[in-house]
Amino acid sequence: MNLDSLSLALSQISILVANLTKKNYKQSVGEVARLVSQHGPEADRHLLRCLFSAVDFSSESKTNGKDVHQTQYLVDECSSLVAKPSFISSLCFAVDNPLSHQKTLKPSPQLLHQISKVLKLTKVKEVVFGLALTHSASTDLKNFALQYVKQRLPDFLRLYIDADQHSRPEASLADLSVEILHLLLTHLLYRSKDQLGIPATQTAAFLKALKKEFPVEQVPVVLVPLLYSDRQDITMDRITNDPSNIPKGVMDASLADMLQEMGYACCASPDDCKKTLKMVNPNLSPGVVAKVIGMMARTHDTLTDSHPLQTPGGTIWGDGRETRSDGSASSWNIDAFVDVIKEVAPHMNFHVVAMELDHPALIIKDGKALQMVKNAIVRATQTEFPVEILFKVWNNKDGQLSWIQQALKFPEVFCFSDFHSSRKVVTDILKSPPEDENKKIATWKSLELVEVLLKLAETEKADQVQLLFTFPIKNCPDLLLLALLQVQSSWSFMKSELIRALMPTFLGNHANSGIILHYAWSGQGRSPTIQKIIIKSMAEWYLNAENDQTRLSRILDIAQDLKALLLLLSTQQYNFMIDLACLASRREYLKLEKWMTDKIREIGEPFVKSTLTFLKRKAPQVSGLVPPEPRDLPGGGKTGVLPTETIATILACLQACQNNVSPETSDVIMQMVSNCSPLLNSVRPPQGVIQPQNALPALSPHIGPGLGPGLAPGINSPMDPMPPLQAPIGTSATPTTPGAIQGFPPGGPLSGAFSNPPPAAPQFPLLSTVGLGSMNNPSHGMDNSLRSNMRPGNMMTNPVGTGATGAALNQPPRTPGSVKPADISNLWPELSQTFPPEIDEEANRIFQKIYNQPQDQIKVDDVLMKLKKFKDSTVKKERDVFMCMLRNLFEEYKFYHQYPERELMITACLFGGIIEQGLVTYMALGIALRYILDALRKSPDSKTFMFGITALDKFKTRLKEYPQYCQHLASILSLTIP
Repeated sequence: MNLDSLSLALSQISILVANLTKKNYKQSVGEVARLVSQHGPEADRHLLRCLFSAVDFSSESKTNGKDVHQTQYLVDECSSLVAKPSFISSLCFAVDNPLSHQKTLKPSPQLLHQISKVLKLTKVKEVVFGLALTHSASTDLKNFALQYVKQRLPDFLRLYIDADQHSRPEASLADLSVEILHLLLTHLLYRSKDQLGIPATQTAAFLKALKKEFPVEQVPVVLVPLLYSDRQDITMDRITNDPSNIPKGVMDASLADMLQEMGYACCASPDDCKKTLKMVNPNLSPGVVAKVIGMMARTHDTLTDSHPLQTPGGTIWGDGRETRSDGSASSWNIDAFVDVIKEVAPHMNFHVVAMELDHPALIIKDGKALQMVKNAIVRATQTEFPVEILFKVWNNKDGQLSWIQQALKFPEVFCFSDFHSSRKVVTDILKSPPEDENKKIATWKSLELVEVLLKLAETEKADQVQLLFTFPIKNCPDLLLLALLQVQSSWSFMKSELIRALMPTFLGNHANSGIILHYAWSGQGRSPTIQKIIIKSMAEWYLNAENDQTRLSRILDIAQDLKALLLLLSTQQYNFMIDLACLASRREYLKLEKWMTDKIREIGEPFVKSTLTFLKRKAPQVSGLVPPEPRDLPGGGKTGVLPTETIATILACLQACQNNVSPETSDVIMQMVSNCSPLLNSVRPPQGVIQPQNALPALSPHIGPGLGPGLAPGINSPMDPMPPLQAPIGTSATPTTPGAIQGFPPGGPLSGAFSNPPPAAPQFPLLSTVGLGSMNNPSHGMDNSLRSNMRPGNMMTNPVGTGATGAALNQPPRTPGSVKPADISNLWPELSQTFPPEIDEEANRIFQKIYNQPQDQIKVDDVLMKLKKFKDSTVKKERDVFMCMLRNLFEEYKFYHQYPERELMITACLFGGIIEQGLVTYMALGIALRYILDALRKSPDSKTFMFGITALDKFKTRLKEYPQYCQHLASILSLTIP
């Protein structure tokens, strides 16, 4: 069965009335009121019918509790029923047409007495209800109603006549509508004496008393012929100036409609506006004025082709001779309207008018409408617009959102941050603050704007609010994130989603990344909510990029900076957590074996299964497959491969727990161990972090924020010893010989290697399995043929060897006292990335300018400033040039002792300058400091020592930040003052 909306609503009303209980009374009444408001008089009279049908009106009825809630609802409805224009028709319909189950509303002499008793009617309402039912369609009920009025009317008249005018609560007629008074007087004056049953003297006395309550100056026009029939016709001014015959509230709603019908001409000038208001003579109130302003804004350009209904002052009541001075108005003259309102209603409070703009008809559709409303309020108050009215959730949410939408679109008309009363976002901490000149960005500095949008997002308007945030997410993410962190509203879904949407921007290369992340993590009382969002965003950012190792390295840097590595390694994203732990172990932030053991014990088999999946993806050899070359991996090698030591450590941890997992998982572990048995036999899994013998302790106890003691078990302090870094750097697609890096000194010993590069030789494995001695003797433990290959004349594009060298490299000889060398590409993965030819050319061009003759040379400080700019640049090419130059500078270190003195001093200043300017952090900073310390340990008369002392002098102002490094410097005899 298909029902239209009205039929469905009537059915709902019937069900709600029939099932009223104490528990659901308030909710059900509210729902019925909504349905009646939506469907109008038809639903209203159906409600009354249902209520009359649900109550027992029999004379034998006793209160049994079955209809007590319906009775209360009916009493409440009837208390306001008398004031409704549809009172008589609704009451007669309800009594004449009860529902089928109602058997006590049949016409009888006692029916009206029972209705009066149940509804607890006053003397006045007894008469009024009786008079209303005299219009019933039932002849019997009509006759019984006349008899009832005949019984009750004398008592009411006697009470009204005798009672004191100021104390007649039961007999007062002040609350009755004009229609009911007219009905009562008509019955008294035009019914026969037999039907009335009252003497003429009593009627006359009643009319006399009624005239005292309604003197001729105040009597409603519609009652004048009944009360003052001896007076001559009423003037038209008296009729038009008397709104008392119009129900309360009708005029309030109609002034805006009447002006709209008249058109723009009715307010074309102040004089026209005065004439219009004099003719209409409305009851001016803040709500009425607000509705007119809203109407003018809504229709400012849609009445152009319409014709005024009438021209005020001449054609409605006059002779039509008056004409308008200007009949070509194309829009509303809202200034004239405001000025006239201030004149005719000087006590009008326009701050209240502004608050009353929250009415259902208000819609701001464009910039012109926005300007009209703003100018109207500002012109009336002569003060700043009360913008605070927009910072609470309106009843008319569509109107409020339309206002905000247009204000964001036209900030030159209405900019939220321009108002002095608006709280602003604190942006002093930003390294690169937003542009104040850009109004579309500046308007988002208002904290209240963000607060009210978040509140609106908790309503049904979430989708519309989300669209409004699109612009700041794209154009001023730092400003929006600060606003979200500084607003006083509680955490909501929209707030969390916005921060998650913004985080990838700051995990990348935004100019304010560091400051924003520090503020978000450490500010706001170190909110656990924002920290969880940041951690989750990091994991998603990494996983969404197909496990990009560059992103993983960036995440690890941020985690160290925020002291968040422990929390990051506790996330539920196991794939991300394991990959991050592997990188952290390679940088010696974490003992991988202990961390893996703890996690297996804490999480159990789910973590073990995730680790197996991770190994299959990152180390295909565990599944018996041949590991791919880095260039064959997704992203051209950015996803990286696991070092053999890391694979061995993970497999050893898995093998140790295989008896505590399911048989299927245990079989997978055993198969992986079997596939990698040669690896496990040749490479001993590290016990925690590898500690090379005679290794120099870490030199960067305070390198960057967040590095220091106090880390959780399994996470090393960066002060733990690091392996020496004198070993040749791992395989790189970019030439690492002094000749191949074109920008380095052409006049030095490297020029021959550059001008006559040797032919490429077969590549050999990385030098990760060749043991090295202490830093003081970097060549100790190195094969002679390998050392000979490191001379400039024999350097290849990649570290390679032939003959015996190749054989030596293909075997992993280890002595009990030797340890594996550190590979800088493992400690600092960014160093091994490849760059397009144009990046290398740009880097070499800058290096050439450094080493030019003085007349063509650029200063080292200028180069450092350029590098600093490139490092923080949002342009990828500039960031790549920075990283390429940094890589070349580090890889060239092993050849510095062959540089001419002038070029060596320039290079030393540049090398020390990158530390002084903070261009390197974390592992890169540690490597740079070690290189300089290694140079200072050389003979004081050597070129390498000259390089070290010059570089040290360049960043001497920052030595106080590295106290342990200073201790190592103090231990060098050549630097000790006698």
